[in-house]
Amino acid sequence: RTIITWMGFSRDHALDALESVQSNRVEVAMEYALTHPPPSPETAARRRTEREQRASQRAQAAAEANDNNVENNAAEETAPAPATGPTGEEAKDEDATAMDVDDVTAENDDSSNGDKEVTTALKDWIDLSSKMCCNILSTAPSPTPIIGPDGDAESEALTVVVTSFLLDLCHRYPEKRDAIILAVLDQFTLKLADNSEGREFAVSKLSHSVVLIIKALPKTRFLVLKRGLVSPVVSWVSSFVEQNLDGSKSSEDGLWPIWLPHFLLLLDIMAQPVVAFSKDEYDKPREGDELSAEYYDAMEDHKKQSDATTKAMVDAFKALGKASLKIQATREETPTSPPQQNSQPSTDSMDLDEPPDTLPVKSIPAYFPLLPLKCADVCLKACQGLLGCGNHGAHGRSFPPPGVLQACLMLLLRLLRTPA
Repeated sequence: RTIITWMGFSRDHALDALESVQSNRVEVAMEYALTHPPPSPETAARRRTEREQRASQRAQAAAEANDNNVENNAAEETAPAPATGPTGEEAKDEDATAMDVDDVTAENDDSSNGDKEVTTALKDWIDLSSKMCCNILSTAPSPTPIIGPDGDAESEALTVVVTSFLLDLCHRYPEKRDAIILAVLDQFTLKLADNSEGREFAVSKLSHSVVLIIKALPKTRFLVLKRGLVSPVVSWVSSFVEQNLDGSKSSEDGLWPIWLPHFLLLLDIMAQPVVAFSKDEYDKPREGDELSAEYYDAMEDHKKQSDATTKAMVDAFKALGKASLKIQATREETPTSPPQQNSQPSTDSMDLDEPPDTLPVKSIPAYFPLLPLKCADVCLKACQGLLGCGNHGAHGRSFPPPGVLQACLMLLLRLLRTPA
């Protein structure tokens, strides 16, 4: 119960989970607590009363056993002492007493190691918690992976609860943060490549969870890029636009994929500008690492942007240097100015095309999106297709639902503000 309450659940919720599963295994009780709401006040009060009754019965039984022990000890004290040494029965009693002392010592040793056992169990459970949450997000109970008139509030609520739990784990145990998030990203990658029935429902929940995570923890966007998830997401969106919005298939029923708004929001977050790489990372060798190709594409885009910004800074300092020297030379040529012994050389004796000797910085880091430019072009065309503004003009299809429309407009605005 203590471990479960450490995870953020109430005492009544933890006790309800343990009593319902009738098991002391933490992972089993935690799975029940994640998938079932807290008990009602009536249920919690009833179970609290039952626990108090059981505790009272145990206390009464212990008191009766203690009274029996007292009576037996009094009878032994009133018995006559033997004249000779210990008999065979007394020798057995002495051996039994010695064994009891050993048992008490062992119990004390076990209690002293209790904290270590709890700590070990907690670490093991943290390692299993991400897998358990991924299993919950990967389930596909709905046979229709589409957005209906009322949306999909039930699965979204479940995803928010599970993801909030994972974020709490990341905040409480920052050393486990990358491992927890990589477990979700790896499960997302598997579902993207899976061709089984119902995968779109699982992909929707996993993508929703990824959006919540990278929005709450911006530094984890690098993990998405390192896992190479941007290209598959872009491929899913562009494939839907090409196959369903070009007039070859009818969309008059107004049903859209359940994963589409989450995919667009994921791309929008990755398209936000950020200072991601340093000059040392640009020069780092790439042999023998396990990073994705799109990670290096994004790094190359940032390097080009950094080089262009640095060159503009150098040109600006050159222009400032030239203007300063020309102004100084003009003042020296003015007749009214008194002659100076240590005058500066004129502009004719200086090479103004040389860069300044000193610059405030050697390189300016790029403030650029993590979305590779080649993926951004595909996203731009997909947004135009979803809005009916491009080559996929109106074919009698219904207008996008509010969630898709909002995500599409956010992504489109982000892409239009990205420098080419």
